[in-house]
Amino acid sequence: MQQQTVLVVDDDEPHRRLVYDLLSTKSYRVLLAENGRRAIEVARQERPDLVLLDIRLPDMSGLEVARILKATPETRAIPIAAITALAMPGDERVIRENGCNAYMAKPIRINRLLMLVSGLLGGRVALQKTR
Repeated sequence: MQQQTVLVVDDDEPHRRLVYDLLSTKSYRVLLAENGRRAIEVARQERPDLVLLDIRLPDMSGLEVARILKATPETRAIPIAAITALAMPGDERVIRENGCNAYMAKPIRINRLLMLVSGLLGGRVALQKTR
């Protein structure tokens, strides 16, 4: 079985490193991007199996990144999980409208993140909110 690839997009280096270390120990191939433009570039080049996408990025909104990825034929089918520190009422609707398959509030819980990643990669998550 081919190793599954996860693209982690977050401007916070310690958070990127934490998720990288966590997923790497579970045998995922992990790619990193620190902003939206880099995330789009990496997703188009590498075609990851999943994108974990911070909503607040320095150059563009994570939701804008999700819209671009879903509008691009090469990246349209990649599941996207929004990761946000701003979990507010109505977020689920906005996240769904912008092409994300799931979202998780920060700070992340390790077991929930692993379940989310596994579920999205296995096609078992349609839209999931994890706090």
